[in-house]
Amino acid sequence: MTFDIQAAVEQAAAQSVDMNVAQKGGGDYVPPAEGFTRLRFVAYVELGKHEGEFKGKKKTVDEVELVFELSGPKHEPKKMDDGTLIPHRITVQLGKYLNEKAGFFKLFKAMNYEGTAKIFAQLLGKEFTGKVYHRKFKRADGTEGVIATFKNPDSGVIDIRPPFVEDAETGESRRVQVAPAITPLKLFLWDMASKDMWASIFIEGEYEARNNDKGEVTSPAKSKNKWQEKIKAAINFKGSPIANLLEGAVDVGTDNPKEVAAKAKGKSAPAAEQPSQTEAAADTGSASDDTDPPFDVDGDDPLAQF
Repeated sequence: MTFDIQAAVEQAAAQSVDMNVAQKGGGDYVPPAEGFTRLRFVAYVELGKHEGEFKGKKKTVDEVELVFELSGPKHEPKKMDDGTLIPHRITVQLGKYLNEKAGFFKLFKAMNYEGTAKIFAQLLGKEFTGKVYHRKFKRADGTEGVIATFKNPDSGVIDIRPPFVEDAETGESRRVQVAPAITPLKLFLWDMASKDMWASIFIEGEYEARNNDKGEVTSPAKSKNKWQEKIKAAINFKGSPIANLLEGAVDVGTDNPKEVAAKAKGKSAPAAEQPSQTEAAADTGSASDDTDPPFDVDGDDPLAQF
């Protein structure tokens, strides 16, 4: 029997998406595959305090985002027409609490397997392994989407581990080779903010508005610069080191946050060295408050984030 290529083409055209029509937002974004993955820690951003709702109650959370770049056989980067490589990335959102039951504290202990780090920022660029899980969610337009997460749905534990696996033949641990980072490392520390640090987390561009079949806007256009905008919207933004720098409260000729804060308050630098609101919050968060903070899921394509 002769293969009728024209008939096959016509059938495919009838059942396929019209490639003449540009798709909005993330298009047909497919989340990273479930299962084992190799990770590179590429971003740590402190977003300040934000009010949300958790189990029907208002709650203020000192929010932090950690971004991990995935690699390995199941998570190869996407190669664009111009040769640019776009890696898979997953963002972990946490409340900054240091009590022993808090997810933030547990994740730091798991990632600081060498015991050499004092803060998360010291682990940037380091390699890890993890497990990807899929979770369904409702988009703003009512449609169902799937988000990739490291959070084990049964235990609630964030499944990020040291970069070792057990050798099936010998039973001994061996180090996993993790691909070098494609994503430039990004960092924003609330109490140590500088203008250079602020500039490093800027994300250019805008997500296009999404419309339904009737042409009604289901998701308005919005800036991709989500980190800077969220920091500015924080409850404790006013008077913070970065607010003083951006608002030009004082001209101190330095980005040192302690000097900026001190001169803005008309004090000497030593007098201004006291525990920050962020540090206080880290010590007083209740154990049960950190399990699932009230963060929004917007379904934006993570590949377009940077």
